[in-house]
Amino acid sequence: MNKALSPYLILARLRLSVLSAGESLPDKYWDSKGLSPTGQGDLKTVFPRTSLVAAMTHASELARAHHDKQTRASGVHHLFRLPTTIETAIHHEMIESIPNDYDIEANLWSEIDDLPQAEVQPEAGSINLNSLDLTSKKAIAKLAATYKSAMSAGLTCIPFFQIAE
Repeated sequence: MNKALSPYLILARLRLSVLSAGESLPDKYWDSKGLSPTGQGDLKTVFPRTSLVAAMTHASELARAHHDKQTRASGVHHLFRLPTTIETAIHHEMIESIPNDYDIEANLWSEIDDLPQAEVQPEAGSINLNSLDLTSKKAIAKLAATYKSAMSAGLTCIPFFQIAE
């Protein structure tokens, strides 16, 4: 386990995995192809140094709208709607720590390797994870495992939670 990875870098990589997997499912979560190899190739002509950040930002906005529509609750968060301080830290990690030529397909779900083991059953729909401390790798592991188990089973899931104080 790589203990040097910050929780925000793990969250950034988790977002990339969820966004990429969500784009490639037969019943897409959102209509975006920017993180695919073809989409990245196209974006590199326009954004040669920041195509990955551009694709993630675009897909994240679509994912945020999709998740918001499904949760419809105030006071809850999900991977694509987090407090400003966490969003800023994730964006910083995307720019500073993840290279523009990062191979998303080769690294799909690799962030889970840096987390404690979390066993969850695949579930579809909105899933209340209760309270999560997103500075805790154990909490991030629960969020990551929820997405991965559902998406690997071809299910659409929307984990949501409150931020632990």
